[in-house]
Amino acid sequence: MQSVPDNWTHWLYTNAPAAWLSAVIATITCLLLIRRRTKPRRLVIREVGTSSLVRVWPGVRRKIKISFDDKPITMLGQIDYEFFNEGSDVIQNPDFTFTFPTESIVLDVLLTPEDAAAALKIEANKVMVRLPYINPVREHRQRLTLSILVDGNPAKVRVAGSGVGWSIRHQGLPSSNRDFLTDLGLILIGMGLIWAGSKYGGYVEVKYGIERSEISWRAFVWMIPFMAAVFAWGGIFVRHTYKSTLRRRQRWPRQRVTRNQSREQDII
Repeated sequence: MQSVPDNWTHWLYTNAPAAWLSAVIATITCLLLIRRRTKPRRLVIREVGTSSLVRVWPGVRRKIKISFDDKPITMLGQIDYEFFNEGSDVIQNPDFTFTFPTESIVLDVLLTPEDAAAALKIEANKVMVRLPYINPVREHRQRLTLSILVDGNPAKVRVAGSGVGWSIRHQGLPSSNRDFLTDLGLILIGMGLIWAGSKYGGYVEVKYGIERSEISWRAFVWMIPFMAAVFAWGGIFVRHTYKSTLRRRQRWPRQRVTRNQSREQDII
């Protein structure tokens, strides 16, 4: 392997710049080919949040009277979805159904934007959606949002639907355990990057005589792979943390019953 000269201008006349340029061009070409490849028509339905009007413990919840459209209800919840076509072709007449548990009742539904010309039908614990078409999100950036108001817990829902040449992929909100494992994995990867950076710096120092404290163009060039890995890890970590924070604000409250609340329920 050819070593990097001390003089930056002399280094430009070696084979190293051509090798780096070829590697960059090859990487960009591969990324463009991956991005432009034909994808199957698939309707992605992603949960973006759940919420409840009554965020109190069950013992007190029985004493609160709630009504919707002058009709009494027991628990008012809302679940929000966004859906899009991740494929490369238009999906014609997609028809799909949201099914909640039998004890839940769908109260209302809202789809935006309103110019999507969607046909919505509510039937007890089901919501049936029919669209004239949905364009590929990569080319047209078409995303639709669906909000469903439920008398009951909106967290347990099944999504079904398919057609000729297209299918559905339902993405639910990740659980707390999954968030914890993802956080742990990102922390371990960060620690691994620190260890790998130390080893990589020692290798460059021994092989090419570039000290770790040196500030020069040649030191910058040899640190590009490590910096790219660090920036990629940092971007993934920030994105995951931001999404986790939003989900915690919108997550359906878990029903924890303390000893005093249990006694209150026994008395009732």
